[in-house]
Amino acid sequence: MSDTQVLFKDMRLHINKLHQYFPESMHSFIDTYNYLCKHTEIISGQYMLPNFMDWDLLNDQDLCSLIDQIPILPEKILPTTQLEDNGQPLLFIPFNDKYFISRELPYTNTEVYIDDCFVLTYVYQGSCTVVIDGRRHDMNAGELCLLSPRVPRSRSLTETDVILSIFIEKDTFNKTFLKMLQGNHNLTEFFQRTLLHSEKGHAFFMLPLNTESKQVFQHMFQETVHTDHYSQNMFLNYLEILFTLIIRSHGDTYTYYSQKPASKAIIMLPHILQYISDHYKTVSLQALADTFHYERSYLSKLIHQNTGKTFSTILNEIKINHAIDYLTHTELGFSIISEMVGYNSADHFSRVFKQYMGMSPREYHKKH
Repeated sequence: MSDTQVLFKDMRLHINKLHQYFPESMHSFIDTYNYLCKHTEIISGQYMLPNFMDWDLLNDQDLCSLIDQIPILPEKILPTTQLEDNGQPLLFIPFNDKYFISRELPYTNTEVYIDDCFVLTYVYQGSCTVVIDGRRHDMNAGELCLLSPRVPRSRSLTETDVILSIFIEKDTFNKTFLKMLQGNHNLTEFFQRTLLHSEKGHAFFMLPLNTESKQVFQHMFQETVHTDHYSQNMFLNYLEILFTLIIRSHGDTYTYYSQKPASKAIIMLPHILQYISDHYKTVSLQALADTFHYERSYLSKLIHQNTGKTFSTILNEIKINHAIDYLTHTELGFSIISEMVGYNSADHFSRVFKQYMGMSPREYHKKH
């Protein structure tokens, strides 16, 4: 790489310096980059790109030092457009990549703006404040926000906060994320409604920072900086692993947000749906409401508004899907299967099965 003149470190230090002298001012990424291009000595010849495989996972400062060495490529910087949403001015930030991962710069993007891609923002260290559709969320270490395109947002962080953001082109996100949810139709439908079919979808998670998650970030940075013919496939493979870790961490998410007095019901819904899937044999709407500390009628309405289905429909679909698996792959009797999937009697099981599948369990077994 030749004629590289601005590194992430240059941007970070300059913006920090600007903030010291003008703490109330907004600091533009593009303006800062253009200023540094004019006033920074050009590095000619071959520049040594940082090797993220050298990162000592036990040393977080190692990661920050490597990120500081990433060059800011001019072709990645697109001009922003001033838009208006319900009379509110905002910036539109275009996106011309399929993916990349970066560290967020402090004291920038404090004004309202929208991205033309999906964004995963992870608080690696410290904290930050995000305002999404006018609602403020104070995020702490380990929290992750998954945001769909064109959602008005702003954020605030300081120079000591380490916030990682992953940007993913819309079609790439759809294919990668929904593939991970194929085994859980309730979560799939929830995310389709809130993230894909809605222009203003977002979801919060708690993803513990450990060796496993650090390795995913390590490889994502490596494939972003050291690109070759296989980089896209490699990055998307690690993105799938990250999504798997997010889904697998639903217990950590529930524990964290259930203890926050100001937690929003919509934040908890993916984990409510996961709880139904995990306890489908015995769970009732009242037991679910008691577990998550909601009024029964409120929880019923919440589920229906955000999935398009009632609690009973969701529960029966889960039971029927498990029953189909038994009918297709085993020779178990129908009364045993009905008990295994949580029905009180074989007759009740048969009636519900025919209602959903258009045939009796016996007919389905013969056919398949």
